[in-house]
Amino acid sequence: MSSHTSSGNLDRLAATVLRVSARSELSDLELLGRFASDRDEAAFTVLVRRHGRLVAGVCRRVLHDSHHAEDVVQATFLLLAQKAGVLVRRGVVVPGWLYLAARRIATRARRGDDRRRVREKAAAPPRPDSEPDDVLIWEEVKRAVDDEVAGLPAKYREAVVLCYFAGLTQDQIAAQLRVPRTTAQFRLEKGRSLLEQRLVRRGLALSAAVTTVLAAPGDAPAAVPLARAAVAWVKGDATIGVTAAAQALARDGAAGLATRAWAVMLGGLVLAAVGGMGWLFPAPQLPPEAAVAAAVPLPIAPAPRAVEQNREPVVVTGRVSDPSGAAVPHAEVAVLAADPVSARQPLAHARELARGRAGGDGRFRIELPRAVPGGSLSLVARADNHALGTASVPARPPADTAVTLPPVGAPVRVRVIGPDGRPAAGVRVAATQIGAVRAEVAGREPPPFWPAAAVSGPDGRAELAGVRPLDGLTVTVRDDRYEPAVVALLGGADGEQEVRLKPARTCEVTVASAGSGRPVAGVRLVLVPLAAGTDDPIAGLAAIGESGADGVCRLAPVGAGRYRLTALPPPGSPYLATRVARDWPADDPAKHVERLAIPPAVVVRGRVTGPDGGPVPGAIVHAIPAGERDPASPGMMTGADGAVRTGADGAFALAVPPGDAAVLVHGPGEDYVSRPVAGAAGSGVRRYAHAAARVRLTVGEEPAAQDFRLAAGERVPVKVELADGSPAAQAVLVCRSRALAATPEVLKRYVVADGRVELPGCDPDRDYPVLVWDLQKRQGAAAVVPGRRTDAPVTIRLAPLGAAGVRGVDAAGQPAGFAPTRLAFTLPPDVPRGSKGDPFAGEPDPDNEFDARSFDLRPIAPRGPGDRPGEVGLNGLVPGATYRVALQAQDGWRRSEGFRVRSGESRRGPDVVVRP
Repeated sequence: MSSHTSSGNLDRLAATVLRVSARSELSDLELLGRFASDRDEAAFTVLVRRHGRLVAGVCRRVLHDSHHAEDVVQATFLLLAQKAGVLVRRGVVVPGWLYLAARRIATRARRGDDRRRVREKAAAPPRPDSEPDDVLIWEEVKRAVDDEVAGLPAKYREAVVLCYFAGLTQDQIAAQLRVPRTTAQFRLEKGRSLLEQRLVRRGLALSAAVTTVLAAPGDAPAAVPLARAAVAWVKGDATIGVTAAAQALARDGAAGLATRAWAVMLGGLVLAAVGGMGWLFPAPQLPPEAAVAAAVPLPIAPAPRAVEQNREPVVVTGRVSDPSGAAVPHAEVAVLAADPVSARQPLAHARELARGRAGGDGRFRIELPRAVPGGSLSLVARADNHALGTASVPARPPADTAVTLPPVGAPVRVRVIGPDGRPAAGVRVAATQIGAVRAEVAGREPPPFWPAAAVSGPDGRAELAGVRPLDGLTVTVRDDRYEPAVVALLGGADGEQEVRLKPARTCEVTVASAGSGRPVAGVRLVLVPLAAGTDDPIAGLAAIGESGADGVCRLAPVGAGRYRLTALPPPGSPYLATRVARDWPADDPAKHVERLAIPPAVVVRGRVTGPDGGPVPGAIVHAIPAGERDPASPGMMTGADGAVRTGADGAFALAVPPGDAAVLVHGPGEDYVSRPVAGAAGSGVRRYAHAAARVRLTVGEEPAAQDFRLAAGERVPVKVELADGSPAAQAVLVCRSRALAATPEVLKRYVVADGRVELPGCDPDRDYPVLVWDLQKRQGAAAVVPGRRTDAPVTIRLAPLGAAGVRGVDAAGQPAGFAPTRLAFTLPPDVPRGSKGDPFAGEPDPDNEFDARSFDLRPIAPRGPGDRPGEVGLNGLVPGATYRVALQAQDGWRRSEGFRVRSGESRRGPDVVVRP
């Protein structure tokens, strides 16, 4: 490249930067108006930088493939450019419009991906299931939140999107909506209330669900190239800088908008997660100290004979290339697991699972253990003369996962300015997200190949080598003198990025024993800011510290609004983890003093072994206290929030409240037999575990050791056929004993692909009732799977779904209109092998009822069969299953009697007395 050409490029870049800076204070509609009238590239650049991460987050939650998600991000902004004039005239809320547009295009793209994967899988040899339970949970919780947000009324949805996904304050929300602040606050509170009701019906807690979504931000697109492409797109010129797939998706999206209005986007494959999420993550191991336990084994049936477990490895394959598609030979590649954000792990961090090296053709193959604990998988790669590259591994990896390594360029330059306007020296600048990989490296082992943190010099400048802003780079700036700052360096920002810091705030916390009042040292404290007007934490902005000998810890939080404070006692201490929410006092924005009392606990320890007597590392152990919690100990974290994992030797140490409790154990995989846990007082729902014991604990006396031996089960192959005998392509199977560890009211779904699925962890001496359905083909079945594996798979033949009409009546039996709150189906527990009779018959058992909404089995029509007055039509009912409808009234639940339908039947169901 000649010096003249290089100089011209630099001049154009400098001019673009100046124009972008000049427009950064304009509103979204003003920016969109400038683009519509003048094709203002700088105005569109600001819009992409402002909302690119929101759009990317939506796309990544819908699509597993990061490259397809990037196509949809580009398509969404191309569609925004094409519709700019119309949107300005309508006065739309741009973030809300982008949210719905991105979700619609991504959903269409995902349907195409699903069809393609089915075709590819039919032509490929079978591969082991690489999807751990907790990966499924969090991916589907994210989609569930988007489903319900999209279904909110427009004015409330806009407020929710602006708050949760755009991260605006209430004043900023009011400005976006062009309404008074009080109106904006009302819409936000109303939208949050409606969203909470929708999520609760799915079995989701609002705080846990939104935290999960915010913990997985999207990668921001390259703003300048995308803005240039948008200008060319609306002019009809050759569009350079966006993919052909993105252009096709944009054309398809424009056609869809021209033919019909936006529809409420419901559906997705949903599994629920209630309450806290601490059970998914490693926690401190607590040795025994000052406690007593009178251990009584729970009435769990004897373990069956041990059988050999399936130990096939998970294999991740792919190719490393440069941006032109040419292979990058001999690149180093590491597979990472991302721990989702939780109370115990408030900062997302990727840890290494395995490492390998690509061959001369850029291809790699890395084997992982079958049971992979943690969250979603990702890849990070490096090679000489190339910058770091990352990629997301789909939940069900295809034949290849592509990793692109851009050429190495100049270091990323950041200039840190203090509150006084002068350069801030000695400030630590660290990369916390590069593309698909997020890592909070302060005080932790960084992911492989991660760039070293930099420290600003006397001129406030710091440089990060080996990364490119085009990769989607986020840096965290931390120093005790200042409030921490998180900065996204968006694509195209190749120049120096200036970061202006605010004065430090201090939250001084004194931790003391709730019993004696004495200070407690070594308590890990986590302070997380909460979203405006809510109790939902903002992921990635936690302040972390540890109490000293005097019980005092000083934290430097971000912002001065409402916050959540979590106290995690040190290993071996007889205290319970505690979590409280507080408001920062308005009278002292710089400093706040807090006193936190943590309740006493009994430390129960033991060891978990497998069928062969060897240790089982990574097993989840948690306790369910009996009865109500002590009102004097608010916020104590028990159950899932207080769970720990066993160490390499299978040992665990668990802090449990004094009194009666049940200790439950869940192995790290699905190959162990699950059994119902009787006598788990206070749980409120029937629970399943791989092992359990009841304990009675008293503070001050040493407990007996609790050792558990897990029983291995068999993997029973199941063949699912449609009514015509062809294999079911995309069916779903559920089984009562396959409930999730922390959420017993939530079932794990097993996806049937090409007519094949396995039911793991089966007791050979038990039979397992299951429900199977294929909503695309409108077929389903209630069946029983024997727990003993045979040479031939168990065959389940589906049949057309049925329908029923349920009528609301008053006390005199006269029609009374009603809207069902819940449609539930019954799924019986496993029964002894060879049991006679129909396990699905009989009246519904509340302990075995599940909300059909959580499985998309709830198409409720305005009118039902026969159009009787007061009737509601229920479609998509699985033949042979037992259903009932419930209405939540002010004085409690009103439920219908149980009813069943035959294949293809449209029948009259029972009445529901809605007014006594």
